[in-house]
Amino acid sequence: MRIGIDAREIEDGVHTGIGRPLANFLDFFSRTKSGDQCVLFSAKPLPLRFGSNITNVVMKEYSTLWWDQVQLPIAVKQQDIGLFYSPYYKIPLAARCRKINAILDLMYLAFEDYLRELSPLGNLYYHTFGRHCARRADRILTCSQHSKRDIVRLYGINERKIETIPLSVGNIYRPEPD
Repeated sequence: MRIGIDAREIEDGVHTGIGRPLANFLDFFSRTKSGDQCVLFSAKPLPLRFGSNITNVVMKEYSTLWWDQVQLPIAVKQQDIGLFYSPYYKIPLAARCRKINAILDLMYLAFEDYLRELSPLGNLYYHTFGRHCARRADRILTCSQHSKRDIVRLYGINERKIETIPLSVGNIYRPEPD
């Protein structure tokens, strides 16, 4: 199977809360011998190197919404992707493949301090577009039971569609001798 992934969170080599588990997964995937191929879609060439079962498709990003909802579905079709994984709350809605969406938290909708900082347009965007993406995803991954409850409560998603998988720990973490 050809698996597509939005890899923009690791394109600068910065491993954010979203990028760190993605990089760990890709490290693991590059060592598997399943016969599956992974296609990483990014706006810049990725500075990380993986095995021969992972390739990088670079598409210049003029506008995030255009990249997400126009360029990406076209590239997914051209690359014959059977399963697409987005490490964000958003997915390429027009892509004609199975879609898995990671929603690590909904802090910007669940906590009053974050809500106050959102503009009315930002609030509308996260409430409506985020909910629409969650509903259109075939599966949602999250990192905690608390986040799962927020997704059910704030987006109205059936809890059976949501899988809780704790975030991975990087290889730099190991037991320290006394």
